Amino acid sequence: MQLTAPSRFNDPAADAARLLFVVAFAVLFVGAPLLATVSRQAIYSLLPIGAVLTLVAASLSTETSGTEVANRLRGVTALIGLCLVLWAALSIVWTPFPAEAGVRVLKGVVTAALVITAAVIIASRSVGSDALMLPGGLAAAACAVVLVSLIDSPGAAQIEPDGTTTLDRAAIALVLLVWPTLAVLTLRGWPAAAGALAAAIAIAVFAAGLPVGILALGAGGLAYGAARLRRGRTRFALGIFFAALILFCPLIPLVVRLAAGHLPETLIPLKLWGDIIAADGARIFTGHGLDTATRGIVYGYLPPRTPHSLLFEVWYELGIVGAALAALFTYRIFMALGRAPRAVAPYLLAGFTTGLTVTMLGLGTAQVWWLTLVGLDVLAFAVTAKGHYGTRPSIIVRPRIEAAEER
Repeated sequence: MQLTAPSRFNDPAADAARLLFVVAFAVLFVGAPLLATVSRQAIYSLLPIGAVLTLVAASLSTETSGTEVANRLRGVTALIGLCLVLWAALSIVWTPFPAEAGVRVLKGVVTAALVITAAVIIASRSVGSDALMLPGGLAAAACAVVLVSLIDSPGAAQIEPDGTTTLDRAAIALVLLVWPTLAVLTLRGWPAAAGALAAAIAIAVFAAGLPVGILALGAGGLAYGAARLRRGRTRFALGIFFAALILFCPLIPLVVRLAAGHLPETLIPLKLWGDIIAADGARIFTGHGLDTATRGIVYGYLPPRTPHSLLFEVWYELGIVGAALAALFTYRIFMALGRAPRAVAPYLLAGFTTGLTVTMLGLGTAQVWWLTLVGLDVLAFAVTAKGHYGTRPSIIVRPRIEAAEER
């Protein structure tokens, strides 16, 4: 007697995984950017929730294995990144704030592990129409940023210790997420929609009054245009430029310190940095330890006009060793992104350039909110990792069950 083969769409586990994945996308790419305009705490909760839902969905699917995740984490670039994390963790020994620095390392490591695992799961599949939640959520977030900036909400204008406001953080989220969103729309053959969304994001960032965001968008646009013309040369040039900037940036404040005469207000932070370098002595090699830059300003150990940029934080906290590892890690990432599929590589290079520009133009990016936002950006880019989309709007592969015969 011939048995009827059960439908491959009659798999409760696969259906549950499919539903969880849809919910995860909605939480990550609609809820997080939208709620970031009114709550500075939203992204702290929504990113872990969305990432965990992705992991649970993968555990219900037969397509992902632990070896797949492990294979993606091998290589020289991952080793350099691990050395940088270990050096930052070791600096807790000599930081004046060991408890706070330890908590920061723990949060950073847990967030990174969660994001990397979820990103590998997303990147290993060809995602369908679920990816359209990303442009939909970003368009809604852009409208919300414009609306909040027009009504001049007191809560959105409240300044945090790192010098940012809730509206600033929401605008920076738009700046980072615009590139994976444009990739999604372009890969689906909707360049007009991509252009319209890019214009909407630019208007929203301008309405938020964030010059750093506008400059970062411009830098990302230049990187995108160059990568479209010469991908190989662009990744090499960007990698060398940013690595050299990280490694040799202390020369700039030293030159400003030596300059005679009255300095304009914009150069005062660099002058202060030059004074700190001159007084550091042997500390220039090891740094002052993790979390000393931001907390040093808060508790009065450093002048209020001390730079907030990532360049200062890396050099002041981790010294020459940390700066060298960060420079090498940055260069290797640019090389890796340039080897992505031709359709995706320009967006990856533009996105990384945009993020680095934000960190280097003085916006406080040492806090957990920035690391969480970068994690969200990584997950958004993971959607475009294959450079194409499947015909079905699901990442779940349900195995076919062949018909059996009973003799």
